[in-house]
Amino acid sequence: MEKCKFAIATDTGINAAEIVLSGLVMADRHHIVCAEDISATMKEYLMKFDVTYVDMGSIEKLEGALRINTKVVLMDSISFLTLKCYNVAAIADMVHQKSKAKLVVDNTFFTPVFLNPLTLGADIVIHCVTKYISGLADVSAGAICLNDPLDYDNFSEKTNAAGHYLTAICAFLATQSALTMELRVKQAATSAAAIAEYLCTRWKVTSVIYPGLFVHPDY
Repeated sequence: MEKCKFAIATDTGINAAEIVLSGLVMADRHHIVCAEDISATMKEYLMKFDVTYVDMGSIEKLEGALRINTKVVLMDSISFLTLKCYNVAAIADMVHQKSKAKLVVDNTFFTPVFLNPLTLGADIVIHCVTKYISGLADVSAGAICLNDPLDYDNFSEKTNAAGHYLTAICAFLATQSALTMELRVKQAATSAAAIAEYLCTRWKVTSVIYPGLFVHPDY
């Protein structure tokens, strides 16, 4: 789905992120640049790292936050709470030109149906499979998608060593649910657009945040 050469299935989405970050970053030596509107769960996990939070909508601010020891730039493909959309290709180009950092994109909310960050220059994509890919609230799972064989070996070893691999039954359930993901996600987007357009007509509603609306700054 993510058009990658390698993928690793993990027991949760946050553990997918943990495996990637612990595999690339040494907390006492390296630096992370992270989107300022990343989830609260991720921010809590990142407390043990040296992190600079920036507005990923500004290439200039992102470039200014990079350091010599920056190892990872972490972002969502679309912000989970504010629904900001980002130019992944432009961010990837700048990060690779100005640093040796790897761009890690959480594509859980946008899903592979609407975006494949690896094809736009991202180095690693992570997912909380529990959400859209599964969609039935019966699986706890995550995924790491990438093209680099060395990173794949590194992450695979860490996954197995920590016991964060996905169980057979959860893998089966997630695979079955993934068969209907495109249908579910497209219908959800259609319904969300209709609701957003309706809310725009209600005078008591002061603001509607939906990127499919003409008034959204990232339309």
